[in-house]
Amino acid sequence: MPFPFRRLGRKTDRTTDLNKLGGLLSKMPITFTCFAIAAASISGVPPFNGFFSKELIYDGALERGWIFYLAAGLGSFLTAASFLKLAHAAYFGKDNETTKHAKEAAWPILLPMVIIAFLCVLFGVYNPLPLNLLIQPILGARLPHSYAGLPGNWWLVLGTVIVICLAIANHLYGVKKAGRAVGASDHIHHAPGLSAMYDLVEKKYFDPYEVGMRFTVW
Repeated sequence: MPFPFRRLGRKTDRTTDLNKLGGLLSKMPITFTCFAIAAASISGVPPFNGFFSKELIYDGALERGWIFYLAAGLGSFLTAASFLKLAHAAYFGKDNETTKHAKEAAWPILLPMVIIAFLCVLFGVYNPLPLNLLIQPILGARLPHSYAGLPGNWWLVLGTVIVICLAIANHLYGVKKAGRAVGASDHIHHAPGLSAMYDLVEKKYFDPYEVGMRFTVW
């Protein structure tokens, strides 16, 4: 994920390497706020729109079977874990030579982020709004029931809260074990059975673009 630094005249000041980032919270507060809202949303934290979107996924998964629901929950857990690592390392980490000259992004970059963050809040607090105005007109009929999460299905909401709490606990454990925020997921990366899969991912074996390019070359 790129970080919108201003041009500082030195190539070393522009990087996306988490090992070289830190202390950006005080330098880029608007960027951090937008990042935090978007990260919380995609991780399924209430009351943002991503929370209610995940309730839709969980509800559909449960209709197909518990195995699909557990798979969806695992995906949510890993999503939250990855964004906790990113936020901790980049924004709450220690300032360093790479980031000491960083400044807030220019308004053409901030404006889209602010709009997206605003919609994450709006479509979360007023979650029926996108369903009634965007989805229902396409279907041409009223939705069979509300997917507002609360108070419709307390069990799905409880499951979401548990997943988020597990992700936070996992992050705290990972940071303590590794001694740094960047290593918060190392215990997952190097877990038995997962290490080999991560190696394949890092070699881009599961990257659709890279796989497609191989077929194109052939």
